Amino acid sequence: MASGLTVAAEKIPGLASVSFALFIPVGSAADPAGRCGLTSLASEMIMRGASDRDARALTEAMDGLGIERNVDYSLEYLLLSGSCLSTHVPRALSLFRDILLAPRLDQEELAPSIELSLQGILAVEDTPSEKLFVELGKRYLPPPFDKPSKGIAGEIEAVTIGDLRGICSYRSPRGMILSMAGDIEMTAANAMALDIFRDFPPAPDFPRFPMSPTHPEPGHVMKADAHQVQIGMAMPSLPLSHPDYVKSLLSVTVLSGGMSGRLFVEVREKRGLVYSVRAFYSTMRDRGDIYVYAGTTPEKAAETERVVRGELERLTEGITAEELARARTQLRSSVVMSQESSRGRATTMAMDLFRLGRVREPDDIIGAIQRIELDEMNAFLSRLEPRPFVMTLGPAGAGVAAA
Repeated sequence: MASGLTVAAEKIPGLASVSFALFIPVGSAADPAGRCGLTSLASEMIMRGASDRDARALTEAMDGLGIERNVDYSLEYLLLSGSCLSTHVPRALSLFRDILLAPRLDQEELAPSIELSLQGILAVEDTPSEKLFVELGKRYLPPPFDKPSKGIAGEIEAVTIGDLRGICSYRSPRGMILSMAGDIEMTAANAMALDIFRDFPPAPDFPRFPMSPTHPEPGHVMKADAHQVQIGMAMPSLPLSHPDYVKSLLSVTVLSGGMSGRLFVEVREKRGLVYSVRAFYSTMRDRGDIYVYAGTTPEKAAETERVVRGELERLTEGITAEELARARTQLRSSVVMSQESSRGRATTMAMDLFRLGRVREPDDIIGAIQRIELDEMNAFLSRLEPRPFVMTLGPAGAGVAAA
């Protein structure tokens, strides 16, 4: 659109509903100093009234249209999504336009919203694996991406309505994405967007932060009441835009693709070192990272770390044809099943546009997976230098090896 709003739509035959995703490319990394958690709090407050509707009236309007809705946020973005009957989409998008561009941010809604945010932070404190990765992110990621997305309790308690109005002012259409999937054609989606989002108020452009390199030191967070040790590892990998991204994703699947993954077999099944172990891939627009998690006892922590490191090193020696075939099948299944949901497809389209500037077709993703041959996969793995940053959480004295 001329305003800068990007619109994408995909017809899914056989559906009488439409899912939509309204993607705003500013997330908790933009929280100002002293207000960590402002985006988290804003994601709650914007749903508590918009334009001439207070919190109750807005809820009743969305329920009256049968909208299944969600608000999500990350370090990079805020995502408003919904699903409803195709006949209700214009009215649903009008409501979401008001939520985005005219949130009421009523004073009487602030205290209960802060309370909910604080409960979310307390829930992290009570979940050791989540707490571990919050602490890992603080040390491993570069600023301003080193902030805990849910915020810091004392800073959230200090938030004012003025702070919320400030963060909600980032509503420039340049960089914003509206994607739709289901019973919708592209021409209808464009016409709808032109009508509903035709008048954006003046707004600053979205900030974009550079990804500066970091050199974190390994560390341990003491949790006095803990009886287990949580081990987290992180190492740089490739963003979605990199030509070798699929190879890196396949390598993580070999490590942690179900109960046949190397980590599960070697660390859990053969040695009984952990009650849980997994590896996963995390991407942002300009970076990708591989993370590993293991939960064990203090007595077994050092051996667990050693064996996990060994499996990361063993990847550089290559994988077998059977492992590659299994990883391909697992990734292909994941792609197919995730795209069978119109909501999943709408979200993927928005993420692709943000990270790649284009929408990938599911067949293209599957084709890229299937084209990887064993020789080129092992050549890629031979060039890896797995030197993970290590973070542990648990009782005093659990320690951590130098990275």
